[in-house]
Amino acid sequence: MPGTLLAYDAAFPRPHDTSRTGPIVNRPSEAELRAHSQLYPGPYRLLPIARHTPVETYCREIASACQAMKPVDRLILFGHGRVVRARIGSGYGPVTTGIIIGGQDISIDNAWRLSGAAPHLNADGLAELWVCEAAGVGESGGVSGSRLCSAIARSLGVTLKAAEQTQYYDTVNQQETQDGGWQSTARFLPWEGPVVYYAPSGARLRAGPAVVRGG
Repeated sequence: MPGTLLAYDAAFPRPHDTSRTGPIVNRPSEAELRAHSQLYPGPYRLLPIARHTPVETYCREIASACQAMKPVDRLILFGHGRVVRARIGSGYGPVTTGIIIGGQDISIDNAWRLSGAAPHLNADGLAELWVCEAAGVGESGGVSGSRLCSAIARSLGVTLKAAEQTQYYDTVNQQETQDGGWQSTARFLPWEGPVVYYAPSGARLRAGPAVVRGG
Protein backbone atom coordinates (compact mmCIF):
# COMPACT_ATOMS: atom_id res chain seq x y z
CA MET A 1 0.00 0.00 0.00
CA PRO A 2 1.46 3.38 -0.97
CA GLY A 3 1.92 6.11 1.60
CA THR A 4 3.22 9.64 2.15
CA LEU A 5 6.41 10.60 3.97
CA LEU A 6 6.92 14.22 4.98
CA ALA A 7 10.47 15.05 6.14
CA TYR A 8 10.56 18.48 7.73
CA ASP A 9 12.97 20.91 9.33
CA ALA A 10 12.16 20.68 13.05
CA ALA A 11 13.47 24.23 13.50
CA PHE A 12 11.06 25.80 10.98
CA PRO A 13 10.75 28.73 10.54
CA ARG A 14 14.29 29.96 9.96
CA PRO A 15 16.69 31.74 10.14
CA HIS A 16 16.14 33.68 13.40
CA ASP A 17 13.30 31.76 14.98
CA THR A 18 13.68 33.14 18.48
CA SER A 19 11.92 35.81 20.49
CA ARG A 20 12.04 37.06 24.07
CA THR A 21 10.00 34.02 25.07
CA GLY A 22 11.93 31.40 23.09
CA PRO A 23 11.70 29.75 19.67
CA ILE A 24 8.56 29.80 17.56
CA VAL A 25 8.26 26.55 15.61
CA ASN A 26 5.66 25.55 13.03
CA ARG A 27 5.21 21.85 12.36
CA PRO A 28 3.19 20.12 9.63
CA SER A 29 0.55 17.63 10.70
CA GLU A 30 -0.92 14.37 9.50
CA ALA A 31 -4.31 16.08 9.55
CA GLU A 32 -3.20 18.40 6.76
CA LEU A 33 -2.24 15.41 4.62
CA ARG A 34 -5.45 13.55 5.42
CA ALA A 35 -7.48 16.62 4.47
CA HIS A 36 -6.12 16.21 0.94
CA SER A 37 -5.96 12.45 0.68
CA GLN A 38 -6.63 12.64 -3.06
CA LEU A 39 -3.14 14.13 -3.42
CA TYR A 40 -1.39 12.49 -0.45
CA PRO A 41 -2.35 8.84 0.08
CA GLY A 42 -2.10 7.23 3.51
CA PRO A 43 -0.61 5.88 5.61
CA TYR A 44 1.22 9.04 6.69
CA ARG A 45 4.52 9.51 8.48
CA LEU A 46 6.16 12.75 9.62
CA LEU A 47 9.95 12.72 9.96
CA PRO A 48 11.37 15.68 11.95
CA ILE A 49 14.94 16.62 11.06
CA ALA A 50 16.75 18.03 14.09
CA ARG A 51 18.32 21.45 13.65
CA HIS A 52 21.98 20.37 13.82
CA THR A 53 21.70 17.12 11.82
CA PRO A 54 24.32 16.88 9.01
CA VAL A 55 23.05 16.15 5.52
CA GLU A 56 24.54 12.67 5.30
CA THR A 57 22.70 11.70 8.51
CA TYR A 58 19.29 13.07 7.64
CA CYS A 59 19.44 11.64 4.12
CA ARG A 60 20.03 8.23 5.71
CA GLU A 61 17.08 8.87 8.02
CA ILE A 62 14.88 9.70 5.02
CA ALA A 63 16.03 6.54 3.21
CA SER A 64 15.38 4.40 6.30
CA ALA A 65 11.91 5.88 6.74
CA CYS A 66 11.12 5.20 3.07
CA GLN A 67 12.36 1.63 3.43
CA ALA A 68 10.15 1.07 6.47
CA MET A 69 7.10 2.41 4.59
CA LYS A 70 7.81 1.14 1.08
CA PRO A 71 6.52 1.71 -1.42
CA VAL A 72 6.31 5.47 -0.78
CA ASP A 73 4.02 7.23 -3.25
CA ARG A 74 4.68 10.82 -2.08
CA LEU A 75 7.91 12.10 -0.58
CA ILE A 76 7.72 15.68 0.68
CA LEU A 77 10.75 17.74 1.75
CA PHE A 78 9.69 20.73 3.85
CA GLY A 79 12.06 23.54 4.76
CA HIS A 80 13.19 26.95 3.55
CA GLY A 81 14.88 27.76 0.29
CA ARG A 82 18.35 29.23 0.63
CA VAL A 83 17.66 32.22 -1.59
CA VAL A 84 20.26 34.89 -2.29
CA ARG A 85 20.27 37.92 -4.55
CA ALA A 86 22.85 37.66 -7.28
CA ARG A 87 23.70 39.31 -10.57
CA ILE A 88 21.60 37.99 -13.43
CA GLY A 89 22.54 39.51 -16.78
CA SER A 90 22.51 43.29 -16.30
CA GLY A 91 20.50 43.18 -13.06
CA TYR A 92 19.95 41.27 -9.85
CA GLY A 93 17.44 38.64 -8.85
CA PRO A 94 16.76 35.74 -6.47
CA VAL A 95 18.85 32.60 -6.87
CA THR A 96 17.99 29.44 -4.95
CA THR A 97 21.19 27.71 -3.85
CA GLY A 98 19.87 25.09 -1.43
CA ILE A 99 17.14 23.79 0.86
CA ILE A 100 17.54 24.50 4.57
CA ILE A 101 16.85 21.31 6.52
CA GLY A 102 18.82 20.25 9.58
CA GLY A 103 22.36 21.52 10.00
CA GLN A 104 23.39 21.55 6.33
CA ASP A 105 21.46 22.53 3.21
CA ILE A 106 20.55 20.13 0.46
CA SER A 107 22.49 21.57 -2.48
CA ILE A 108 23.45 20.64 -6.02
CA ASP A 109 26.69 19.18 -4.67
CA ASN A 110 25.16 16.84 -2.10
CA ALA A 111 21.70 16.05 -3.55
CA TRP A 112 23.08 12.66 -4.61
CA ARG A 113 22.81 11.58 -0.97
CA LEU A 114 19.03 11.37 -1.40
CA SER A 115 19.53 8.44 -3.81
CA GLY A 116 19.33 6.03 -0.87
CA ALA A 117 15.57 6.62 -0.83
CA ALA A 118 15.14 5.90 -4.54
CA PRO A 119 14.73 2.08 -4.31
CA HIS A 120 11.84 2.52 -1.88
CA LEU A 121 9.81 5.05 -3.90
CA ASN A 122 6.95 4.02 -6.14
CA ALA A 123 8.13 4.25 -9.77
CA ASP A 124 5.00 6.29 -10.52
CA GLY A 125 5.34 8.35 -7.35
CA LEU A 126 6.06 12.01 -6.88
CA ALA A 127 8.43 14.07 -4.76
CA GLU A 128 7.44 17.58 -3.68
CA LEU A 129 9.45 20.49 -2.35
CA TRP A 130 7.39 22.58 0.08
CA VAL A 131 10.04 25.26 -0.20
CA CYS A 132 9.83 28.93 -1.15
CA GLU A 133 11.01 29.65 -4.71
CA ALA A 134 12.57 26.18 -5.00
CA ALA A 135 12.17 26.23 -8.79
CA GLY A 136 13.04 29.92 -9.27
CA VAL A 137 14.54 30.45 -12.71
CA GLY A 138 17.24 32.93 -11.69
CA GLU A 139 20.82 31.84 -12.44
CA SER A 140 24.22 33.14 -11.40
CA GLY A 141 27.56 31.40 -11.36
CA GLY A 142 26.01 28.19 -12.67
CA VAL A 143 23.66 27.89 -9.68
CA SER A 144 19.87 28.09 -9.91
CA GLY A 145 16.75 26.65 -8.43
CA SER A 146 16.13 24.80 -11.68
CA ARG A 147 19.47 23.00 -11.49
CA LEU A 148 18.94 22.19 -7.82
CA CYS A 149 15.52 20.66 -8.52
CA SER A 150 16.95 18.68 -11.43
CA ALA A 151 19.67 17.24 -9.20
CA ILE A 152 17.12 16.15 -6.59
CA ALA A 153 14.85 14.56 -9.23
CA ARG A 154 17.77 12.58 -10.66
CA SER A 155 18.81 11.37 -7.21
CA LEU A 156 15.32 10.25 -6.18
CA GLY A 157 14.48 8.72 -9.56
CA VAL A 158 10.93 10.11 -9.59
CA THR A 159 9.24 13.22 -10.91
CA LEU A 160 9.76 16.26 -8.69
CA LYS A 161 7.28 19.11 -8.18
CA ALA A 162 8.29 22.56 -6.94
CA ALA A 163 7.15 26.18 -7.03
CA GLU A 164 8.71 29.14 -8.83
CA GLN A 165 7.33 31.74 -6.46
CA THR A 166 7.39 32.39 -2.74
CA GLN A 167 4.85 30.15 -1.02
CA TYR A 168 2.83 31.34 1.95
CA TYR A 169 1.47 29.36 4.87
CA ASP A 170 -0.81 29.92 7.83
CA THR A 171 -0.54 28.59 11.38
CA VAL A 172 -3.10 27.29 13.85
CA ASN A 173 -3.16 25.85 17.37
CA GLN A 174 -0.28 27.94 18.69
CA GLN A 175 0.54 27.05 22.28
CA GLU A 176 3.37 27.64 24.71
CA THR A 177 5.86 24.81 25.21
CA GLN A 178 7.25 23.61 28.54
CA ASP A 179 10.81 24.65 27.74
CA GLY A 180 9.82 28.14 26.59
CA GLY A 181 8.75 29.31 23.16
CA TRP A 182 5.75 28.44 21.04
CA GLN A 183 4.61 25.51 18.92
CA SER A 184 2.01 25.72 16.16
CA THR A 185 0.73 23.67 13.23
CA ALA A 186 1.64 24.78 9.71
CA ARG A 187 -1.40 25.00 7.47
CA PHE A 188 -0.67 25.36 3.79
CA LEU A 189 -2.43 27.61 1.35
CA PRO A 190 -2.77 26.89 -2.39
CA TRP A 191 0.42 27.04 -4.48
CA GLU A 192 1.17 30.61 -5.51
CA GLY A 193 1.42 30.71 -9.31
CA PRO A 194 2.51 27.80 -11.49
CA VAL A 195 4.40 24.79 -10.30
CA VAL A 196 7.21 23.12 -12.25
CA TYR A 197 7.84 19.41 -12.75
CA TYR A 198 11.24 17.79 -13.24
CA ALA A 199 11.60 14.35 -14.80
CA PRO A 200 13.80 11.67 -13.18
CA SER A 201 16.28 12.48 -15.96
CA GLY A 202 16.50 15.98 -14.46
CA ALA A 203 14.80 17.59 -17.46
CA ARG A 204 12.53 20.51 -16.63
CA LEU A 205 8.96 19.80 -17.75
CA ARG A 206 6.20 22.25 -18.56
CA ALA A 207 4.78 24.16 -15.58
CA GLY A 208 1.42 22.91 -14.40
CA PRO A 209 -1.58 24.74 -12.93
CA ALA A 210 -1.71 26.00 -9.38
CA VAL A 211 -3.11 23.34 -7.04
CA VAL A 212 -3.69 23.01 -3.32
CA ARG A 213 -0.77 21.37 -1.53
CA GLY A 214 -1.99 21.39 2.05
CA GLY A 215 -4.76 22.69 4.27
